[in-house]
Amino acid sequence: MKICILDPGLQDQKGSISHNLGDLIIQESLTKEIYQLFPGAELVRYATHEPMTAHQLSTLSSFPIVLVGGTNLLTSRFRPYNRWSARYNCWSNQWSIDLIDAIRIKNAILLGTGWVQYQGKPDLFSRLIYRAALSSQALHSVRDNYSRSQMIKAGVKNVLNTNCVTMWPLAEMNMARFPTHQAENALVVLTDYSQQPDTDRQLLELLKFRYKKVYAWPQGTGDADYLDRLGFDGIRLNRTLGDLDAFIQSEISFDYIGTRLHGGIRCLQNYRRALIIEVDNRAAEIARDTNLPTVKRKDFDYIERWIQRSQPLDIRLNLDAIQQWRSHTVQLAGSLTA
Repeated sequence: MKICILDPGLQDQKGSISHNLGDLIIQESLTKEIYQLFPGAELVRYATHEPMTAHQLSTLSSFPIVLVGGTNLLTSRFRPYNRWSARYNCWSNQWSIDLIDAIRIKNAILLGTGWVQYQGKPDLFSRLIYRAALSSQALHSVRDNYSRSQMIKAGVKNVLNTNCVTMWPLAEMNMARFPTHQAENALVVLTDYSQQPDTDRQLLELLKFRYKKVYAWPQGTGDADYLDRLGFDGIRLNRTLGDLDAFIQSEISFDYIGTRLHGGIRCLQNYRRALIIEVDNRAAEIARDTNLPTVKRKDFDYIERWIQRSQPLDIRLNLDAIQQWRSHTVQLAGSLTA
């Protein structure tokens, strides 16, 4: 079976990797899930960060399944993608489609997607995009209840809160194995597009005081420059997912404390203690639904208490919804290829 993934892990239609390496963590989880559901499937990937070519759009009808994979690409304010954002170095939409594209996509299925930020009711243009692009036969998977409620407001009622697909592996993990006491060192990850220099400097000073060594991993393209401006003088990892994984899998004792959601989830996937600092709706809404360890950005009293000792990890996933999405998607694919 050939399956198309509209993939946030690609920055462009030439196959360059996303500027945000957190998208690669999502991409990896998506790929593992798809291969579990459809062993031996041939995957064709098109980027979501950049508009698809006319040729790519023409091929979509040949795939029985087109999945829109993860990340915060849903919005109440879709706009034509003819605007380029110099600040974010991307097109105006996280999911770079317009209404004509949506009509040609026609039967896409959401897998673990989320809302870009807190917004009002989806406007008419956005509702038309969703109604045109998304399958009416499928069950769509979003990563939190807020995103589900927004989709319902957009007129898409066949939607489940399955939590973020990067967290699905945690359901098979032994929560009792996660540490609750302070590690020797800290790993910090900060966010270039959500800068609060005074607050972030205070965090770095706290970590420097509480831990033997402080490591940093630049997840986004501007994270390293931001660390420089903050005067970070700890140990910096190279900006590759491989370097992060090598660090996580090393013998170094560390706690993750940072503003990047998927950097923290990557640590949890490997039985590392992690506290994610909320900078927008994503971590806050996922925490509300799943008990993911998060903290308000300026709540340093809580951060200090967590460093010394945290509550045992108690991740709660919507396992029934996850299984319902899996079963329905496999059944739908079978009916379309029969």
